[in-house]
Amino acid sequence: MSERKRSSASSSVDKTSLPTMSIFDYLPLGIVVSDKTGAIIQANKPAHQLLHLASDLSMRRQFLGADGRDLDPSQHPSARALRDSCALTDEHLGVLCENGDTIWLRVTATPVPDLGVITTYCDETGGRRTEEDLRHHIDQLDAFFDTNLDLLALLNSQGQAIRLNPAWGTLLGYETDQLEGARILDFVHPSDMETTLGALARLRTRKEVVGFVSRIRHRKGSYRFLEWRATCGRDLIYATARDITDQRLSEAALRESEARFRAIFEQAAVGVAEVDAESGRYVQVNQRFCDILGYTQSELMALGLESLAHPQDPPSAMTILRAAPAPQGADTATEKRCLHKDGHPVWINVQVKPLGEWGSPAQHLVVVIEDVSLRVETDELLRKSLSDVIETNRRLNFQITRMPLGYIACDTENQVKVWNASAVRIFGWAENEVLDHGIFDLIVPADLQAETRKAWSRVAEGGDSDAHLVLENCTRDGKRITCEWFGAPNVDATGHIVGSLWMVHDITERLRIEERILRSQRMESLCSFAGGIAHDMSHVLRTIATAAVSQQGLSAAKSAVGSTDQILQACERARNLVRGLLDFSRCDLLDTQPVDLNAILDEQIQLLGHTTGPNLRVERDYDRNLPAVSGDAFALGGAFMHLILNALSAMSGGGTLTLRTRTHRREGEVAVEIEDTGCGMPKEVLARAMEPFFTTRPRGKELGLGLPAAYGAIKAHRGTIDIHSEPDRGTVVQITVPVVRDKAIPGAWPAIADSTKAGLRILLVDDDNLVQTAISAQLRRLGHSVLLANHGQEALDKLQEGATVDLVLLDIDMPILSGGETLPRLRALRPTLPVIIETGNLDQAVEQLGKRFSDVAVLARPFHLAELKAALAPWADAVPKTC
Repeated sequence: MSERKRSSASSSVDKTSLPTMSIFDYLPLGIVVSDKTGAIIQANKPAHQLLHLASDLSMRRQFLGADGRDLDPSQHPSARALRDSCALTDEHLGVLCENGDTIWLRVTATPVPDLGVITTYCDETGGRRTEEDLRHHIDQLDAFFDTNLDLLALLNSQGQAIRLNPAWGTLLGYETDQLEGARILDFVHPSDMETTLGALARLRTRKEVVGFVSRIRHRKGSYRFLEWRATCGRDLIYATARDITDQRLSEAALRESEARFRAIFEQAAVGVAEVDAESGRYVQVNQRFCDILGYTQSELMALGLESLAHPQDPPSAMTILRAAPAPQGADTATEKRCLHKDGHPVWINVQVKPLGEWGSPAQHLVVVIEDVSLRVETDELLRKSLSDVIETNRRLNFQITRMPLGYIACDTENQVKVWNASAVRIFGWAENEVLDHGIFDLIVPADLQAETRKAWSRVAEGGDSDAHLVLENCTRDGKRITCEWFGAPNVDATGHIVGSLWMVHDITERLRIEERILRSQRMESLCSFAGGIAHDMSHVLRTIATAAVSQQGLSAAKSAVGSTDQILQACERARNLVRGLLDFSRCDLLDTQPVDLNAILDEQIQLLGHTTGPNLRVERDYDRNLPAVSGDAFALGGAFMHLILNALSAMSGGGTLTLRTRTHRREGEVAVEIEDTGCGMPKEVLARAMEPFFTTRPRGKELGLGLPAAYGAIKAHRGTIDIHSEPDRGTVVQITVPVVRDKAIPGAWPAIADSTKAGLRILLVDDDNLVQTAISAQLRRLGHSVLLANHGQEALDKLQEGATVDLVLLDIDMPILSGGETLPRLRALRPTLPVIIETGNLDQAVEQLGKRFSDVAVLARPFHLAELKAALAPWADAVPKTC
């Protein structure tokens, strides 16, 4: 702003008092003297030149204000100085010239008392133009600074930002004014701090352009890579930086891509090589390329594309590889032979890819080879076998057409698609009559179609891939036949089931023949069975008869000793014979309890005592956690005893008997194995081992009922028995028995009462006088009293008459009223009276009868005195002792 200095002015000027202007003509300033009215009184030469004054000192030019607009005369500095009575300095005006140029003047107006005002004009047009040019250049620099995409920075020597262009805020996420005054070092990555400090040190000392790279933190915490160029002038650092983050990432990606390419190149499953298109030499090859041809990389480098040649190749083979298309052309591929280093031929598929700029000849080729030797060999084998397949199909078609089995193919709807000649023969339907017709309506009786469809559907749906069925079918004339069917799903090449395939033959006549053979075998077995019984019973009867005859004519004392023993031995043998037959025919058990198989096996070994001999060794392999089974300990013990005796007999020269128990793989069963190292059995003997009276020992030594009796006992326990044997390799008998759950194993049998106890009053009911006599004698010998009845009705009558009895010994097979009919009535009459059923026919009816009533036991005839005593013991123990 111009400084104003007020001073008093005279109202009139004496022109004679004005200083002469000649001395001012040589000054570079234009000087104009004006009176109080503003009229120019005097002006020097520079003023005339600058203001273009007329000869009468009048103004011919228009003044312009500092803003370039026309200036009101009242606003001229001289007018304002007069008006305000103060001096004005450094006022800026312009004078418009005739040629349109503007002369810019710096004006000073000083009021002179009693004179007016002296105004000086200094030409500053050149300085103003220089200033405008400078301002223009500064504006240009500011525009360049603000719009430059690179990062521009003006820093002090400590790295503090004095001015930053907007690109910094764009890059780092800050406003520009937030960054001004900040230290660049505060944004540098810690790992780059040493590099940045070193660059600043060089700038301060060497005054050179310094370049370096550092990472700068973004507002969000990430870092950007910046490439710096900086120089130092006095105390300022002028720096430019460029964001090279994308470049660095691209370089890293390129390195990763190159590493990936190198890994793919080296580990590719095909051979890959880069070839110089002009010379045909390899530039680089991967290991697979070397493996296919058998050469090392250095050897291939020396050979070039000639390594892919074969002596029998036509000249054009290699020309095709060398004459690669231009880069924009299609790849070439061919299949050819080449020689492995060791001399054997290798078939390869070769693909050539040109490398180079589009439109220009290829400088390099990429050659890819794949070893297809196996496929070529396979194709050759397929070609050679094609005729064999055709021939095989022809033969198969012939066999299907001519084979004796019917061959039938059906779709998923059971429509017939194939029907061979044998099917025509079996069912009577011609091929043209059955094709595309439902098979069930043709060959399955109406009453069996539902069951047959269910069985066939399992095959057609893939649920049964190896079906074997025996079905009743019908022929065209309605005759029913039995057929054996073998079926499988018909699967197409895609793995989908498209129907079912069947082979069938008529087994009606075969079943008739088998039935006749089976009937004949049964009769033969019965004859053998009857012969065995007759043979053994004849020995028993002959012994008894001989003993009886020998007593004739002898005194009682002499005959009682030897003959009684003979008769008892004969009766014992007859008893064993009958007991074996009963065991063999056993179907169920009377009274089952939880029993320990390990204990039963040990008991049988103890019973044998020292009879095993010194050369026989018994090994026990027991499962000590073996579950209990539900059964009859005596029946199981007898079965095990038969098997153990057979095993010992097979080891007459010594050996090892192994008893093994374990939990069976089927849940709910235990297994027992009795294994010997004896002579074993041939197949023909093993096949008949279970037949009654079959034995390989001399007649009279064995009854041939041991194994059948064991089989009957195990079968009664709902178990299984299997025998595995080979000559000279011993025998293994495997037994499985169901387990019992949640029952305790019983203790030992109660001791039988001694003779000091009082006897029972027993009612013996039997229609056979001999049986009455024998059993009565046994009962009396045991100290019991006996009341006899010949049939059930007589026994009931005696009880109704008030007979006092403690127990009833009841036969089953009796006239008038049988034991089975007597027992319910007896219980109605005496509900708590114990009953023992004694019978020689221990069938299922007797067993069910024993289970039906409480306090009922069963005693099988014939029996020993000890067995009778044991049967009576539970009730005999309850009788008070006699004094």
